[in-house]
Amino acid sequence: MKAAITDFQHIFLREKSDAMVFRMLSKFAESHIDGYYRATETQDDVERKKLIDQAFNKFDRLANCLNHIFEQFAVNQLVTRNGFVPRQDDKITGEVYIPTLSILADPKWKSVSTDLALMFEDYREENYAEAITKAHRAVQRFLQVLVGEEGKSGKGEVGKLFQKAKEDGIIPVNRFTESLVNVIQGFITSERATNSTAKPTTKEATASDALLMMNVVMVFLQYCLQK
Repeated sequence: MKAAITDFQHIFLREKSDAMVFRMLSKFAESHIDGYYRATETQDDVERKKLIDQAFNKFDRLANCLNHIFEQFAVNQLVTRNGFVPRQDDKITGEVYIPTLSILADPKWKSVSTDLALMFEDYREENYAEAITKAHRAVQRFLQVLVGEEGKSGKGEVGKLFQKAKEDGIIPVNRFTESLVNVIQGFITSERATNSTAKPTTKEATASDALLMMNVVMVFLQYCLQK
């Protein structure tokens, strides 16, 4: 334990790589999640939410503390139940990111949360094209879980999953929202084709490209989860 604390102090005070410091802080914060496994053992939604909140009790208090410190020192990151995410306008983080990531803390969405965490990590480490690839993968995984087809892949899979989710009434679609869902679907697919590492690209993805993609994905996930 003494050696671990010494390493922690050395990295925190002297490490030149921001990515390494954030990765260390992420593991430190993760160690404050206690008893999460119990939430995976129940099928009752109310009981599972109660167990999840209990598991994240210490973590949430630590996150509030770290976020206050980050804000005071203008650190451009925010601690959420899904790890570190880029700090943006308070309305975006407070009304979209934090509530959506809190819902995705449910074990049901573990694979989606993993993809999102990797997406945020790529963005933090300036791997913007890879962040866009992860964003597309998170949407695909989310839709697969929704329609009960997790693990499948293939050409055009996202489009087919969108259609199946709409046909099954899983995604709330009406005459006002259908156009919006279609636009989001088209945007996500287009960004994967032009800016991600999934295919050879003609231009380099920028921080703005990746951030827009991530925000669109988070808004879409929140919209679906409302139902």
